[in-house]
Amino acid sequence: MDLFCYGTLRCAEVFEAVTGYARKGVEAVLDGYAAYRFVGRNYPGLVPDAGRQVSGVLYTRLDREIVTRLDRYEGDEYRKLRVRVRLADGRLRPAWVYLCRHPLRHRLSRESWDYQLFVDKELDDYLRRLR
Repeated sequence: MDLFCYGTLRCAEVFEAVTGYARKGVEAVLDGYAAYRFVGRNYPGLVPDAGRQVSGVLYTRLDREIVTRLDRYEGDEYRKLRVRVRLADGRLRPAWVYLCRHPLRHRLSRESWDYQLFVDKELDDYLRRLR
């Protein structure tokens, strides 16, 4: 399975802590969606939003064991959706993505997810809690 990650799993260290496997994703963009921070949380939810786009990474050829661990990590707040992401060279690739479940969208703030802020200010603490 190919998976587009835009939030905490975009970070290779988080991906490895969750799955037990080191992977390097390739940069990609998902058009027509936006990522907003959950209120009171340090992770985002993805929602459809025409005219917006979300940067992230594409992890390819994930096996069933890895996907099972990722599903457990994402929990009931998300569902998987098949999308097409755009790679740096402009090619479109099919991939799965974790989308915020519709009944939980009221828990999203209007604050856009800032991946770099997460890495700079929250990543170390987040990894400590994961381990």
